[in-house]
Amino acid sequence: MDTKKLYNWTAKQSEMNIGILDSKEEEQEAQNYLNAQNQKQILDNGQDIFASNKIKDPVIDEPLIQDKRQDVEANIPAPVSVFSMKHSLISEGKYTFLAKDGTFKKAKRTTPSSKYMQPILDKLKDLDTLLEGKFDSKDQNAIHKCFRDTILACENYIANRNPWTAEGKARLAMVKDFQKQIQTESIQFADRVEELVKGDQKLLEGKTWLSILSEVRTEVIENNKDGAEVEIGGAGTSKVYIITKNGSTRYFKENEKVPKRSVFQLLSDRTKTFKKKEDDTSKRRARYLEITNKTLKKLYGDERSVLMALFNDGKEDWELASLLRNWARLDRNFGEMMDEIEDNMSGLEFSKMTKEEQEQKNDQQFLLDTLSEMKKKSNLSMMATDGAKIENSAEISKRNVATSRMAKLLGLEKLVAKSDLVNLVVDGKSMQGIAMEEVKGKNATDIQATATANKKESRYSNSAFRQTLNLQVFDIICGQIDRNRSNYLCETQTENKVTFITKIKAIDNDLSFGNLTYNDILKTGKNGEQCLRNIEYKNKLAVPYMDEDLANRILGIKLEELNYTMCDILSKKERNALIDRIKGVQKLIRKTKDQENKLRAKGRSVDSVFIGKDDWPKAYAKYQSKVRNDLLNAQDPEKVKDLIEKTSYLDTDLIYQKNF
Repeated sequence: MDTKKLYNWTAKQSEMNIGILDSKEEEQEAQNYLNAQNQKQILDNGQDIFASNKIKDPVIDEPLIQDKRQDVEANIPAPVSVFSMKHSLISEGKYTFLAKDGTFKKAKRTTPSSKYMQPILDKLKDLDTLLEGKFDSKDQNAIHKCFRDTILACENYIANRNPWTAEGKARLAMVKDFQKQIQTESIQFADRVEELVKGDQKLLEGKTWLSILSEVRTEVIENNKDGAEVEIGGAGTSKVYIITKNGSTRYFKENEKVPKRSVFQLLSDRTKTFKKKEDDTSKRRARYLEITNKTLKKLYGDERSVLMALFNDGKEDWELASLLRNWARLDRNFGEMMDEIEDNMSGLEFSKMTKEEQEQKNDQQFLLDTLSEMKKKSNLSMMATDGAKIENSAEISKRNVATSRMAKLLGLEKLVAKSDLVNLVVDGKSMQGIAMEEVKGKNATDIQATATANKKESRYSNSAFRQTLNLQVFDIICGQIDRNRSNYLCETQTENKVTFITKIKAIDNDLSFGNLTYNDILKTGKNGEQCLRNIEYKNKLAVPYMDEDLANRILGIKLEELNYTMCDILSKKERNALIDRIKGVQKLIRKTKDQENKLRAKGRSVDSVFIGKDDWPKAYAKYQSKVRNDLLNAQDPEKVKDLIEKTSYLDTDLIYQKNF
């Protein structure tokens, strides 16, 4: 084979991922030539220009080529080994070495999107512009054409791409998934537009193309229809509807917005709902809330006049005023107030009380429950606005759907409870909200407690170790600030007195997809205000390992596709923040890969942080050994445990337990 042609092909493959050889046979010959791992590399003219040694990489267990040649004279026109030419480019930081397949790629990935990808991105930009407009029948043809052109661009990409790098293969898989999604949605979109045009024209008033796309993405479920059965599973202000259909169970909640932050405002709103009702119980409870609200305001204001205020406001209900007065002597927090009410409620058994005493106890319990609910809502508001930077009055429940869509995009569907937009119809009443799949399992704390009580060890399995680290990376992308042990459930399996966590699944994803930027996350992780665990520390990847498949998917994300996927549930500002977080993670991954590749190019053995799906048992065993040694050799093991758990989702007690 002509050496010049071989070099041109290799360089072209590095930059564009496409071949320029005359035939598939010639291309295969070139690839075999480059992958050859003989002791000596001989070019066409027989000149021995490259001596190499085989070095065993302890992580991937494949030989690396170490270039022993010290100098290459650039002006000599004689044929030069592709490895040698690339080695000079590596030293200039222009290329890096990919050890697993023996190929090279640019370190600075500034190559523009390929001629097959760019048409997809261009059409998606056009589609985004059209979707933002108000519904106008004149634009029907244009928007339908834009959908068709995007689908054709995807099909053209799929037909013409044959990537040979892991990142390229991940990108191709993502395009295939996206092509299926947009093809399905384009048909449903066209049907819905036709239905609206033929129907009541009043329904078109105020419609936007984006609202129609949202309708397309919303599942309609009607009680006692198509096998669906609905029952109420909750009470109070936030009802939960249990949907059973085709043997599966989902939990539906109406759309909720970020609640008001003030407990006083929340209590006032609750009072108004009871004032609208006519029965005596509602009127009495409205009075309870009214007195409580006024009292709390005074407690947080002029404390000197609080006792007089209590007596004045409490004329009609001395018992309640007495409770609040006693609480005023304590530190002013709701926890102590609720403890005081609970203490006051304890005493005679309910069945032995008079009817009046029973009503009084019921009302006190109502007050206790109401205050607890209001406090939770107030805390939720604070975490949403201050923590996740979700704007006031923004819909909060839809963030579960955004989390589910993001997981699908990254190939992590099994890691997150699936949530969908749903229009639920019960007794003729239509409710807009989300439905989340039923998730079985227990939280890690309960699993450990049960195992310890039974004198058993509890530990991550290889798959759970991988999933936990994936969840940490995923939450950074989502801007999730509330990932605690209660917000993911685990499945277990017991073997030889060891309870292994085999699967984890994230739930309750409301506090995510706010306006947090990547830099915001770096800052929040330092002061520990949120549950975020940064994956970056001192400009380096902080997690011990990263899933190679996940890393490649993250690198393969195209922002235009992401914008289309999230356009109906996130504001433009929130989408921009999401894009910023993704760029931050992409930059960190690329930087880490480049650092590893430069070390490989210098002939060094590299223990990669990027782990293939078959290498997790080996990586986990190595990490277990490291944690065990660190704990055994540490003067203060608790500090070591604290450091690990502050920088990752990993629980040291689920990795190594000294007592067993």
